[in-house]
Amino acid sequence: MNLIIYGAGGHAKVVGEAAYSLAEYERIIFVDPSVDTFSFIEDNPKFSLVSSYSIQGKESETKSFCAIGGNVLLGDKVFVGGNAFINPNLSICSDVTIGSGSVVTTDINKPGTYVGSPVRKIV
Repeated sequence: MNLIIYGAGGHAKVVGEAAYSLAEYERIIFVDPSVDTFSFIEDNPKFSLVSSYSIQGKESETKSFCAIGGNVLLGDKVFVGGNAFINPNLSICSDVTIGSGSVVTTDINKPGTYVGSPVRKIV
C-alpha cells in the first residue's frame, strides 16, 4: 500500500518519517504544488515526490525517489525508475520506460526506453 502526503514542507517530513516508522507502506509519495527542494527525501528510498497537477495514466508506475514536476502528463503504461527526474510542463506518451537516475527535459512522443541525463531513446 502507498501513502500520499499533500505538501513537502517540514510538517510533511515529520508525517512521512512517522509513516515510514510504521513499516506498513510500500512507498510514501509527497505531492506539493510549490516544490523547490528535494533534499529530505534523498535519505529515504521509499519516498517519492510528485508536484501537484500532474496526471498519471493507467498502469503507470513510479519508483522510489523519483521527482515529477508540476503539470506533467504521463500516458498509460509508463514506468519511471528510481531517482529519475521529470521537469515540469512535459508530456510522456504511453508505453515508455524511463531508466533510473534519468532526467527528462523535453516531451517524449515515441514509445520506447529512455535513459541518461538528458534522456535519450535506446530501445
